[in-house]
Amino acid sequence: MKKIGIVLAVIFATLMVFWFLSQKTEAPILEISSEKKSEPITPKTIKTDYNNPLLNPEKRITKKPFGIFISPQNSPVSPEKFSGYHTGTDLETFPEEANTDVEVRAICDGEIVQKKEVFGYGGVIIQSCVLNGEKMTVLYGHLKLSEAPAEVGKTFSRGDKLAILGAGNSADTDGERKHLHLGIKKGDTVDVRGYVANKKELIDWINPEEILFPPVL
Repeated sequence: MKKIGIVLAVIFATLMVFWFLSQKTEAPILEISSEKKSEPITPKTIKTDYNNPLLNPEKRITKKPFGIFISPQNSPVSPEKFSGYHTGTDLETFPEEANTDVEVRAICDGEIVQKKEVFGYGGVIIQSCVLNGEKMTVLYGHLKLSEAPAEVGKTFSRGDKLAILGAGNSADTDGERKHLHLGIKKGDTVDVRGYVANKKELIDWINPEEILFPPVL
């Protein structure tokens, strides 16, 4: 009888232990991750409403940048027949382009408003555009008009071929070297001047490099 009592006592004690343990509530385990989840990066895109007039414009030498004062005495080009503050930017040709056709493309969407020969330029095409929300006239100078698809009254989109550059020292460039004069003037009034006598008059034009090479944000 004594042994039976001991066995019953052990069984009872065991049951009590299990009951006690079943009443305990374990605290939740918090998992702490050392890795910080990264948010997806949305790349910034810069919307533009222009196109390059020539291939690789950023690599081309600019003998006459916008706003430079030119005279026969200080000009980087010889001989020089003009004086004044330059209203555009000259984009030069590469040596290997001397005897090849160099296409000039529209830098914006807009109507061709003039196509004619102009003293100092030779062939000129002028396009009416909206750039950066403002109405502008864009002058493309020193062109071979006889092979120019651009026609007055027609609308050309940015990147469309307008013409090819005239050969150096020809009637198409009015005796100038082979290059593109790009002028951008505010408003819709056409002004074909490549130079102005007074620096203050440059306020009517925009530096083409600011359009072609905007700062990256």
